[in-house]
Amino acid sequence: MPSRRRVPPLPVAELISHPNYIAMPCAGVGIVFRLIIHYWVTECAALPSAERELVAIARAHRATWRRHRLSVMVILADVLPILYRAHVHRLARRQNLLLASQAGVASRERSRVLRSHTARAEPLPLYAMDIAPKRRPPSPPRNANQGRKWYVDR
Repeated sequence: MPSRRRVPPLPVAELISHPNYIAMPCAGVGIVFRLIIHYWVTECAALPSAERELVAIARAHRATWRRHRLSVMVILADVLPILYRAHVHRLARRQNLLLASQAGVASRERSRVLRSHTARAEPLPLYAMDIAPKRRPPSPPRNANQGRKWYVDR
């Protein structure tokens, strides 16, 4: 049996607080929600422009679609850009997590190579050498009263 598709959480705050969505009857809410779910599950791929296809995605009766079409389009025009930004943000977070994971794996591998070569006293491979410049740690600032007593009698 194939595994179920993992759907990320849908940010619905903007949708639920939209005035047209609040004023819609159940049929209109169902149409909007089905279209938004389709948009989110397809990873924010553009919705079709043909009304016939939108009606098929929404699984709406033609008369019901005609009745709610304008308010559905207004809601989608307001909510879909917000959903797209949330999708892009989620992808960026996932990419950053992957990069951090790869950096951690590389660091652990480098440490492992360093430990194994120092134990055997073999020369290090070039990729395991730390090529950062060695600098002396900064010295503390010189004290103007260094070497003198604090209270000097003249």
